[in-house]
Amino acid sequence: MAIMVPSVVFGLDDKGVSYVSGPKRIIRIVDLNEESVWSALIESGSLVFGASDEIEKTKEKLQGCRTSRTASYVLGQSSSCKEFLVALDSIDSLRVLIVGCGGIGSLAALNIIGAGVRSITLVDGDRIEKSNLNRQFFWEEDDIGEFKVDKLKVVINNRFDSIKCETENRFLSEDEIKERANEHDVIVITADEPLGLGDKSMTSMLKKEGKLVISSGYFHSYLSIEAKTKPDRQADEWSKRIKWRRNPSFIGPSFGPSNTELAGLIASLAINYIIKKSQGGSVDVSFQGSWDSTQFPRKSLMD
Repeated sequence: MAIMVPSVVFGLDDKGVSYVSGPKRIIRIVDLNEESVWSALIESGSLVFGASDEIEKTKEKLQGCRTSRTASYVLGQSSSCKEFLVALDSIDSLRVLIVGCGGIGSLAALNIIGAGVRSITLVDGDRIEKSNLNRQFFWEEDDIGEFKVDKLKVVINNRFDSIKCETENRFLSEDEIKERANEHDVIVITADEPLGLGDKSMTSMLKKEGKLVISSGYFHSYLSIEAKTKPDRQADEWSKRIKWRRNPSFIGPSFGPSNTELAGLIASLAINYIIKKSQGGSVDVSFQGSWDSTQFPRKSLMD
C-alpha cells in the first residue's frame, strides 16, 4: 500500500503531454495508461509505501492542524511511512536550548516549535526595549520593561498546546550554559553578550557526544552561522588568539530581514538534523557559512 505525497503536482503542456512533479524529479508521461502513470509516480518519488496501519497514522498526521505542513515536508523526503512516523516522533521529542532570545533567537524559537518540537528552554537576561520593536516582532509597546523570555513563553503557549517551555531570565555563565546543554539535544547560541560567547560555548559543548550546536550572528553587513556536532580544533585555536571589544559608542547593526534569514536557517538546520538522525546511524554536521547581506544572490565568503 502507498500514500501520495500531498505536495505532488501534475502538469499538461500545449501538446497534451502529461507530467508529474514529485519530490525526486519531474517525469514526462508519454502514454496515459495505468502502468505508465504508476511508474511515473514511483520514479518521481510521489508515492510513499507502508503497512495499512502506518498509512492510517500518516494520514492522521497530514490531516492534523498542528502537524500537517511539517508532515507534508517530511513525507516528501521519507522512503517509507515507517521512516516518516519515526521522524515526526523524533521532532516531537527533540529538546532545544536557545541562549539569546532577541531578533534571531525569538524567531528561531517560534520556527522550531512551529515545526513540531514540544520541549524548549529559553535563556536571556535582557528586558524588552523600544529599540527592539522594529525587528523583534513578538513584543508590543506595553511589553517594554518585561523580560524577553517571559513574554516569549506567553507567545508560545498562546499559539501552541502542550509545550514544555522553561525560561531563565538572566544571563548564564559559560559553565552554566554547558550544564544546561546536558539536558538538550540541540543548542542554539544567538546571544550577543558577552562578545564571543558563541565560539566559546560551541567549543566546550561539542565535547559532549550526540549534540548539535548552532551559533549565529552578524558583523557590519555580514551574517554568519555555524553548526557542528564535533569540535574543529583548527578553528578553535584561531578563535582563542584574538579578543575583541566594542567601541564606547557601539550600536549593533541588527537588521530585521537579516535576523529573519538567520532564524530560518537555524530552525531548518535543527529540524533536518533530527530527521536525518532518526533514519539511523550517526549524523556528523560541520557547516559554516558567512555572507554579505547586501549581495544578491547570496555568495559564501568561505569559498
